[in-house]
Amino acid sequence: MIGIFNSLRIKSEVKIKRLNLSVIVFLQSNKPHFFFSSLHPTKQFRRDKPTKQIERALNLTGIHPDSNLVLELLQRHRSDWKPAFIFFKWVTKTNNCTPSCEVYNEIINILGKMKRFEELHQVLDEMSQRKEFINEETFSILIRRFVAAHKVEEAINIFHRREEFGLDNELDSEALQTLLMWMCRYKHIEEAETLFHRNE
Repeated sequence: MIGIFNSLRIKSEVKIKRLNLSVIVFLQSNKPHFFFSSLHPTKQFRRDKPTKQIERALNLTGIHPDSNLVLELLQRHRSDWKPAFIFFKWVTKTNNCTPSCEVYNEIINILGKMKRFEELHQVLDEMSQRKEFINEETFSILIRRFVAAHKVEEAINIFHRREEFGLDNELDSEALQTLLMWMCRYKHIEEAETLFHRNE
């Protein structure tokens, strides 16, 4: 079995190294651990083609990671959004288990931090289709990342969608305080005052 995994690892690394992206498979206690590293875009790097090739290389590993392993990998690569997002999408398409809400929150945080809001909205749409997947942690991440990017109107819109997301109405006052706090921290004082008086 180890020989098979080693063979798959070698084939995967050969394919991906051509794209300056390596997928390394580790066997620890018969449990495979793998991660992305060393993504170095160049002028010749074509973003559409490599994604498919990376996914094919991942398929060669034959691995089905659980949510804990997926979360660990994403946390290690918070500053490298593209390989993290490719891996996340691969997991949601091919894995037998649905990633936990913690995994979804982590990828939303990564995408928001890197201002990849188109991809963030894709993930948010997926989450909204799953019952009780959006929680207060999701809300807090969304508010912080939108305000930090000075997308105040979008942050306010997220606040007004709390009921749509199935979040507890009794926590709306705390949620408003969270929104106002981040708006003030990122120097949107006037908008925060207007929103406060509007919700008195």
